[in-house]
Amino acid sequence: MGNAPTRPPGRPRLDGRPPRGSRVTHPIRARLAAGSELLKSVVASEDLAPDVTAGLQELAVDLDAVLAPRGHTMLNEGVDSAATSPLSLTVTKALKEALKSAEAEFASPLASLAEEGFRAALAGWLPPQTVKTIPRTEQEKAARQSERAVLQLQVNEALRTQVEQVVGQLSKKAGYRVTVSSIAISWMADQLGVQRPGENTQPLLLQFIPRAWCAHWEAVAAERGVTLQSVMEDGIRALRDGSWQMPRPVRSAKGSGVLLNNEVRKFRVRVDTGLLEYLEEQAPLLAAKFDRKVFPGAIAIAILKDRLGVPAE
Repeated sequence: MGNAPTRPPGRPRLDGRPPRGSRVTHPIRARLAAGSELLKSVVASEDLAPDVTAGLQELAVDLDAVLAPRGHTMLNEGVDSAATSPLSLTVTKALKEALKSAEAEFASPLASLAEEGFRAALAGWLPPQTVKTIPRTEQEKAARQSERAVLQLQVNEALRTQVEQVVGQLSKKAGYRVTVSSIAISWMADQLGVQRPGENTQPLLLQFIPRAWCAHWEAVAAERGVTLQSVMEDGIRALRDGSWQMPRPVRSAKGSGVLLNNEVRKFRVRVDTGLLEYLEEQAPLLAAKFDRKVFPGAIAIAILKDRLGVPAE
């Protein structure tokens, strides 16, 4: 049979498989996170050529983006796995800028979020109604038009077609007009904590939340076809009418591994203004009841934990 030709060490196989002895081990998330930190430390400590430094920094950013909530969806970008079609969304310049900024901050592609909203709508979710002010003069109309911008996305064509076929039923159920655009914009804004014009809500900022909790809440809400806003608002209403009681808050141990490893993030959930005011009123009352500090954010976290749970450690 003769001797098989050998490849120089490190040269990739022609069949695309990893070389023997280089199999991927688990947990892959931890390995990727460690790789990102290693790249950052090398850039900070080594005297490297500028182009090498820039390349390593970009690679670390890419790893962090994939590890972020919904980061796995970025791996499918550019892969022709399903036909897509352009979706043009007419929004204000401020809203477009806010959405694009949040997309970069949270590494959550807007097209993927819009498709999540489509799936939620097909499961029965309804976008909130927005109040539109009608310009009275030609000058007001011109000013309003100048504020407009177009946000262009490429979305799954089959999924979009399914939504187009049910928007009439959704409008009848809601009692106001529901469109493909309103579904996409509302879902993106809700998931990224961006306020839509005419929406009577405010962002509720939760700080130092374990990343694993955030990802879990987002995933469970998406699976149930609901938004974090609706989950939060239902919980606040339950607190207000007495059908749910906030459990006694537990003090977290100082120097916990979560905080030491910096595995936390800021988490935004939009809440109806009136309900948010109710939280602010209840916080000092609950603090007196439990004899410890209670903030609106602590109540909000308790609601999300109660309704969506937390991941198993």
